[in-house]
Amino acid sequence: MHRSLFLFIALTLTPCATQAAEPAPTGASAAIRAVMARQQADWNSGKIAAFMEGYAQSEQLRFASGGSITYGWAETLARYQKHYDSSEKMGRLNFDILSVDVVSADAAVVFGRWELTLAPEEIKPNGLFTLIFRLTPAGWRIVHDHTSSADK
Repeated sequence: MHRSLFLFIALTLTPCATQAAEPAPTGASAAIRAVMARQQADWNSGKIAAFMEGYAQSEQLRFASGGSITYGWAETLARYQKHYDSSEKMGRLNFDILSVDVVSADAAVVFGRWELTLAPEEIKPNGLFTLIFRLTPAGWRIVHDHTSSADK
């Protein structure tokens, strides 16, 4: 009888526990989201060098997009500066972070969507990104960035 009652209670409460609201981000997840919020604000202020502070200043940094791969922080900065050499080309950036998966004490995978709003307002290049963050002496930083564009 006692075992049956325990099983009934466990099965009854399990759906309630799985339907609970996801808690607000804390710890690593919150710190990573803050890095990305800072990057978005810096981009929208036309500050590519400040935007790049979200990346690890390392020769091992890897940025993959549009069929090309760029290695190194300075090279990635130069790529951004070449492609986005005016505020018109930079547009207004929006990140939609779909998930932050902290996989260890010093590593996380971030998946989401990006969108640029360019003048005229109906031009909105967009796509997906997968980022690997590592906890560095400077804080959480992107070490691998794979960004894709949606078909136009």
